[in-house]
Amino acid sequence: MSGAPGASPIGEAELKAAVAMLGRWAQPEILASVCGLPSARAQAELARLERAGAPADEAPAALAGNADRRETIGAIPAACAALLRQRIAGQLRAHGAPPQEIAEHLLQAPGQELAANVQTLTDAARAYRRDGEIEKTCACLQRALREPPCAPELPSLLTLLAETHLEGGHHDEALC
Repeated sequence: MSGAPGASPIGEAELKAAVAMLGRWAQPEILASVCGLPSARAQAELARLERAGAPADEAPAALAGNADRRETIGAIPAACAALLRQRIAGQLRAHGAPPQEIAEHLLQAPGQELAANVQTLTDAARAYRRDGEIEKTCACLQRALREPPCAPELPSLLTLLAETHLEGGHHDEALC
């Protein structure tokens, strides 16, 4: 994927995938940063996608249905999608998105050895746990462990993961 400033323009499929991944966060400033585009081009691309058929109140989503979004994202190579997810996570964090929304992207991207990602995933896990969403809690904690966390954070993450597994009745996983 190109799209870095000074590189050749981002491809159409990558741009559509980025917009589909961003969903309601597909704003010109964020899209520009994720795709390495000038803000004016990002705004023009969002307007073009709206004219191509997305309803005005859903224009930032680019595609109305989840199936359309999955198909659009699936049209680009997995490595490119993972890179977009990493960039999106950083931009969403910078724009104050809730940890759970950021975690949805981090869960689909490889580790970057960033303390901010560990913190976001841990915060999302705690929020999911409060909401009783055991599977999402475990997924966030397991992904935080793959970031990986720094040594002092490891015991508390492992303890939280084991407690969550026990709460969910997954006793075998709690012992691992």
